[in-house]
Amino acid sequence: LGRILDYISSDRPHADWDSAIQDLRSMFPHLSLESDQEWLEAAQATWHEGADGTLHFDWDVNLARPLKLPGAEVPDLWPIFRATRRFPLLAIRGALSDVLRQETFDRMAAEHPRMARCVVPNCSHAPQLDEPEALEAIDEFLAPI
Repeated sequence: LGRILDYISSDRPHADWDSAIQDLRSMFPHLSLESDQEWLEAAQATWHEGADGTLHFDWDVNLARPLKLPGAEVPDLWPIFRATRRFPLLAIRGALSDVLRQETFDRMAAEHPRMARCVVPNCSHAPQLDEPEALEAIDEFLAPI
């Protein structure tokens, strides 16, 4: 959590897209992106050009502020997750994720009997959802609709 909070809570402007792509590659080396174009698209989904002409994160870096306060704790989210039991759910996990641990993914399945699961191999926390495994799981999940 600390690594994520550090990442999302401070703006690190970039002068150009090449610099932003390098930052993205260093922070998330196991994203399932293969081509330079895919890395550029991911960077363009992460940063926007500011009024100063540099690239800034495309979110409010103050969102993490409450979780960085001394003594701040993440609330127990399991009751909220259990409230989704009445709905079908698809959870997709990157096999190399250090954010959504396998133990948590397994507990999610135990807590939510209607949850379908998919693991994208060789992928970190954020699958792009265009991987063959993810596409197959999404198609299967949506087929009854």
